[in-house]
Amino acid sequence: MPSVKVWGGISVLNALFLRKGSVIAVRLPMTVTVERASQWEGDRELVRLESSILKEIGGEGPMSIKVASDIPQGVGLKSSSALTVGLALASMLALGMTPDPFLAVKASARASLAMGISYTGAWDDAYASALGGLVISDNKTGRLITRAEMDENLVIAIYLKGGEKKAVDQNGFRALRELAGVAFEELIKGNVFQAIVLNGVLVAAANGYDAGPIAELLKDGAIAAGISGNGPAYFGVFRSSGDIPKIDGAKQIITAPANEGFKVV
Repeated sequence: MPSVKVWGGISVLNALFLRKGSVIAVRLPMTVTVERASQWEGDRELVRLESSILKEIGGEGPMSIKVASDIPQGVGLKSSSALTVGLALASMLALGMTPDPFLAVKASARASLAMGISYTGAWDDAYASALGGLVISDNKTGRLITRAEMDENLVIAIYLKGGEKKAVDQNGFRALRELAGVAFEELIKGNVFQAIVLNGVLVAAANGYDAGPIAELLKDGAIAAGISGNGPAYFGVFRSSGDIPKIDGAKQIITAPANEGFKVV
């Protein structure tokens, strides 16, 4: 049975500030396989997600579900949206439909809201996972504002420390909306790297993370550095793999931008 490959991503602008968000897809793939079955096959959470997705795309189970992923979970690298988008696209294949990334993103956002996975529907995360490249979306309306390709020669270093995830502070995000508007203006002008840094510092302030690693990565040669999602993953963007520093106590993942959209494999 054919499978669908989608991507993880890193944040350019967290949608919790303005309900407008931006993500760069990165080469951390997730492969999702869905096929018709005589009974549901998959863990309970997968079955619940798949049932919700099927309602959105007009299909019915039972289905067999298999997932293989290189995206670390629960750290802000868009694994949840990759999963829901992947399920939607793979389900379309299983139902004999032509995979439609825009329908998949819509199904992902609605299922994510219905199941409490996302505060905003994570349209930006889902668009990046399905379409690749840099995306900017209006998460109030679900509209894709723009999509652009990134230089795939850039090197992205992701840093993960155990036990550092913090609860989302909605009041903190609301208090910093005006400053986040500056990041959005820079992004719309095409100043992606400036937006990443501003967003990272603001997410750190809103959620109580240390902004020190962002400053250190910039001092060590990163052209941009920030926090992805609601944390705790930090990342730096570099021109060369020879420039990449370590962060004490952090696992490092090296990847790159992914401009290619979803792929049937």
